[in-house]
Amino acid sequence: MKKVFFGIILIMSVCLFAYEATINLLDFKFFTYKVITEDQEILAGFTSEKTKNGYEVTHWSKFIVPEDEELNYDYFATSYLAAVFTFVYNPAYTSFFSMIDIDNPTTLNMYGIKITYDGEEKVGKYVGKKFTYYVNEKPLITWVINKQVPLVLKSIIHETNYTFELVDFQTR
Repeated sequence: MKKVFFGIILIMSVCLFAYEATINLLDFKFFTYKVITEDQEILAGFTSEKTKNGYEVTHWSKFIVPEDEELNYDYFATSYLAAVFTFVYNPAYTSFFSMIDIDNPTTLNMYGIKITYDGEEKVGKYVGKKFTYYVNEKPLITWVINKQVPLVLKSIIHETNYTFELVDFQTR
């Protein structure tokens, strides 16, 4: 439960950076992320369909409860956070994306904030460049991004050890 509350605090902190977001989620027909925690693996997704009056939007999560366990609040809380994180971390990275040169990546270090370039990584069928965001030498978030893909390929939230990996997406 402690991780759930930390996750909520982390979401609120990252939202402070998201004001510069340039992603409009309605530009996507769908996207799906695999969310990996210490205890489970969750699929979290988003769909939008154009209707006569606007858009019909659905966000969902899918997870497995082992036979010998009860379905409890932790499962729902984690799956809810997984869905929320997919919405928060995609727009939030755009402000950091504007601070780096993805074509000639180097480490950026200023005012106790550091963004390091950590090489390339393959996530699913995509290859992206990996960057880690540090505050006071403590890693907070790692992103794998590809400038041809409008969503983050992978995010790692170091404090909670949550990993989000893009499975699939389709734009309009």
